[in-house]
Amino acid sequence: MNQELRKYKEDLSTWKEVYDLRNTLDLEARDILTHLEDGDTEYVKNKVSENVTIYGDKLIYKKSNNQDFIMPKYPENKYILRQRAYMFTNDKKDRFLSIYEIISGGFQTERQNTLNFYYIYKDGEWLLDYLSEDE
Repeated sequence: MNQELRKYKEDLSTWKEVYDLRNTLDLEARDILTHLEDGDTEYVKNKVSENVTIYGDKLIYKKSNNQDFIMPKYPENKYILRQRAYMFTNDKKDRFLSIYEIISGGFQTERQNTLNFYYIYKDGEWLLDYLSEDE
């Protein structure tokens, strides 16, 4: 019984850690996008890893196949992000993924896109490491 209780407490602690990090990085993602739109590149530079380049109001990620990912623009620059999933992506818990459903112009379209924010824990802080968009 004690072993089951201990396992339950560990699971609960892990779930709380993931949920708390999810909340923190959710706000961080929104801050990055807001500051990017406002032209505050200095703020954004401090929130991204060396894999992300800021060019004007775009975040560019250098993929391994030497293609760039540019933060997509949506109609009238209006988009709503709804977080749909979040998780650590490795056992060391130094990589985290937040997946957002994209609703552009305030309306959901037939095509369901997601914007995926990948974070890395480096030098005591979480940094946006790269982005991807999926259907």
